[in-house]
Amino acid sequence: MHQHIKQLWVDALRSGKYQQGTGHLRNEGNYCCLGVLCDLYDRETNGPGWDEDAETYMGFDAGLPRKVAEWAGVIGGDESVAVSRDEFNVAIPEDGHQCYLTCLNDSGSSFGEIADLIEQQL
Repeated sequence: MHQHIKQLWVDALRSGKYQQGTGHLRNEGNYCCLGVLCDLYDRETNGPGWDEDAETYMGFDAGLPRKVAEWAGVIGGDESVAVSRDEFNVAIPEDGHQCYLTCLNDSGSSFGEIADLIEQQL
């Protein structure tokens, strides 16, 4: 992962600016950890913006669009897993297993805990 983007992501997760949600990148103003990364991509690159009606980003509602994953540098190696040809979930090693950030997010890990893992493992 690109170190400057990792730092932006970790800082954003710890900032308190984002309300944590589950199941979607963004839903009713709440974000999953991957949704925060999409929001950073949008701000940093003057991206296409969120689809306000569907609350999707680049047509995706749960995984990272390829462009976001490439920008962040999470494609390749053990750092990402393709959900489909153009959608990615980020995996990190934890206790000898690969653990997906969306699973951690949706199973109750706080943004602070996820930020710690990103900082240590990516």
